[in-house]
Amino acid sequence: MLRECIAPFRGLSALDLGFHIIQDDDYGDTITDMANYALITIKKGEVIARQVEGEFKAQASPTSTWRWYAKNVAENKFQIKFPTTKKMGMVPGVSFKVEQWNHCDGAKAELATAWFRIFGIPSEKMTEKRACYVGSLVRIPLEVDKINLKRWEYVRVKIACKHITKVLAIVEGLLDMHFYDVTFQRKYLLKNRLILHGTLGQGQLTKKMRIIHP
Repeated sequence: MLRECIAPFRGLSALDLGFHIIQDDDYGDTITDMANYALITIKKGEVIARQVEGEFKAQASPTSTWRWYAKNVAENKFQIKFPTTKKMGMVPGVSFKVEQWNHCDGAKAELATAWFRIFGIPSEKMTEKRACYVGSLVRIPLEVDKINLKRWEYVRVKIACKHITKVLAIVEGLLDMHFYDVTFQRKYLLKNRLILHGTLGQGQLTKKMRIIHP
């Protein structure tokens, strides 16, 4: 079981464009339990966790036996659990707001997503699964434009990226014992001008990395 709990790596480590993926698990009753948690953001002044706990304890009923516990999760931010919905209070010289707890608040950053045109896959070998394999050469494939899968000389794949602008224009991959160069192209508007990032001959990244995949 423990041998299976290894985070897979996606992207190109040599160019600092990859990352490890920690798989989701069954949270069970954790999600329900977290519904009563709130994020306390200090908007003015400075406090410690014990002061935050004391303020909510003071506003609770004198007969309440609830154990208020504030956990410092970031600068001027505390996580606290409510027995039920409570009104916001004030600490002398400090103001704060209460928000619903978000499990992503401690995250460093979020993956960006973009649609890429992928050229170079032979039309007779073009399938949704194969398009995902090719997309995984650079990042995480999320969705394939199945309606237009074989309509054009390219396939559109939505890919989750760490840095959208750093996706290589050309990546080499092995398919059925033959090497192919596949081109990744992103279309976007810049000051009302259509830009094709990854087009050959426009000075984009074109370093080849030999990657073997099924």
